[in-house]
Amino acid sequence: MEETGITLPDIVANLSLPIDHKKVSRFNISRANFWDGAVRGFKRTTYSETCDMLVKFTDDTGVLEEGIDTGGPRREFLTLLMKHLKDRPIFDGPEGHRFLVYNANGMHIG
Repeated sequence: MEETGITLPDIVANLSLPIDHKKVSRFNISRANFWDGAVRGFKRTTYSETCDMLVKFTDDTGVLEEGIDTGGPRREFLTLLMKHLKDRPIFDGPEGHRFLVYNANGMHIG
C-alpha cells in the first residue's frame, strides 16, 4: 500500500463534514424490535443522511427511556445495527474479514 500520510482520525473527521448539526433525523427505537424501528426510520421521507441522528429508545410498552441523547443512544443503536447487518447475506468472507457482495436474496430488508 502507498503511504499517504492520512490518518484514521482524519478520515473520520472528513466523513462528518457534510453533517448539518442543526437538523436531526429522529429514530424512536424499541429495544425488543430495533430492526423494524431502524427500517421505518430510514424509510421516512424526513430522513436525511446529512442530518444528525437523534435516537430515543422505548421499552416494550412504548414508554420512552429518560435522558438526553448526547451520543450514547445513537452509538448503541448503530452498534446494534452493525451486529445485525454483519450476519446478513449481503456480506461474505470469514469472521473479521467480511466484504460487501451483491446478493439479490440478501437485499430484502425485513
